[in-house]
Amino acid sequence: MAIFLSEVYQQPDAIKNLLDKKKDILMKAENIPNENILFTGMGASYFAANYISDILKDYGFNAWSIELSRLLDFGKKDFLEDFDSIILISQSGESIELVKFVNEYSEYIEKSFLITNNPNSSILGHFLEKQLIFINAGEENSMGSTKTFTNTLVSLLIIVQEWIGKDFKLENLIKSYEKMLNFDINSLLNLFLNNNFPIFISWKWGVSILNMINLTLTEVSKVPSLVFEGATFRHGVIEIVAIDPLIVLLPISNDPTYKKFKNLKYDLEQLKAKIFTLESLFENMNTLPKETQPIPYLVIFQKIANSLAIYKGLEPGQGMYASKVTKKE
Repeated sequence: MAIFLSEVYQQPDAIKNLLDKKKDILMKAENIPNENILFTGMGASYFAANYISDILKDYGFNAWSIELSRLLDFGKKDFLEDFDSIILISQSGESIELVKFVNEYSEYIEKSFLITNNPNSSILGHFLEKQLIFINAGEENSMGSTKTFTNTLVSLLIIVQEWIGKDFKLENLIKSYEKMLNFDINSLLNLFLNNNFPIFISWKWGVSILNMINLTLTEVSKVPSLVFEGATFRHGVIEIVAIDPLIVLLPISNDPTYKKFKNLKYDLEQLKAKIFTLESLFENMNTLPKETQPIPYLVIFQKIANSLAIYKGLEPGQGMYASKVTKKE
């Protein structure tokens, strides 16, 4: 079994290990002001930032996310004064952007918190112990974030459900992941073997999961894809139907956007578009609230990415040009 796939299969245990330590995370969360909050990171960490800020906005919080490289590229730092808390997310704890932030934005460290998987990160000394939250995913070696992305999301959700006052039933993610690991991907795999440039569409925080799927397909199996929010797709992009691409829809049930999904699905069917909806897998998600419902779909596409890589003669999760920790801007 490839290292990448073995790490895919380690995810249920990684979630369980993290939930066993959730009291430690909740104690740290008590120190985080949440009236005006900014989440930032790179790559998979940035997608986790988007996911969690969308959920918070859905509950009326002033929560925003920005890619850390973009934050650093702005000419002025003054806009950071508007935030009570800055949540820095870095699974490696060593990315070039994070190192640059702690060195050049030191005046904002006091109100910053770091979420990382690396207890030996070289920048930990810039923070107090109460500002550090560890995702406890265990060592991850392959390209394509699997258990570190999952545990980043779960760590953030542990915090956010406390702020919101709603139980996200995070323990049910373990069973959902196990079901997805046992799911037969052959029918979906054939779709991707015959369609080289899929288009993914979702709504709200589902888009962040699709962005992570996009990154996984790119890193692991070198398959390009496009991701759109449903309304964005209608604003001109729908013209792509003319060349008959595979369109994958990820709805969120029990959410107002589900009606938009149904309408778009109907319109695409009328156009005789080639579509696949992940709605048919919802029976595996019936124990999950809408805030976590899209997450286990990651497993399906991690397995697909692994199989596509093997089909192409590639080593799944082995980087050709990038490295696990990015050291260049």
